[in-house]
Amino acid sequence: MQVLSFEYKKKKWKLIAYIVGGALLLIILLIAAVTGQLQENSCDDSTTATQTQLDSKDMTSNAKNIYAHWKQKYGATPQAAAGILGVLQLESRLDPQSVNSSSGATGLAQWLDGRKDKLEDLAHKENKPATNLGVQLDYLDQELDVS
Repeated sequence: MQVLSFEYKKKKWKLIAYIVGGALLLIILLIAAVTGQLQENSCDDSTTATQTQLDSKDMTSNAKNIYAHWKQKYGATPQAAAGILGVLQLESRLDPQSVNSSSGATGLAQWLDGRKDKLEDLAHKENKPATNLGVQLDYLDQELDVS
């Protein structure tokens, strides 16, 4: 019987320790948030060129450039940018030269038919290939412009 009593007391103190520790952590986070000490941790690469000058590179570089574009142009939070990157990674593995072998859809967002034609028109206006990362980001911006 004494063993059960000891186990109960041990669990009781453990619960109290978790509650106190959690409360202290919450207070520290609140103080840091109020005083502005929390900083956003991002992979923002401020050395990127203007968007139309972005060329396709490896997936990591493309991800950083796309993230920087969304953060600069739309003020996207890291969470929003991660969502966009996730969708584009599923569509094209962040490769603007990606082509779907069965449908012929191309690019970051797998444009097809009239949308693909409009991408190529924009590329022609910018005197760049339609596979250029910057051109595709510019076209995606145009598609998202609802004004």
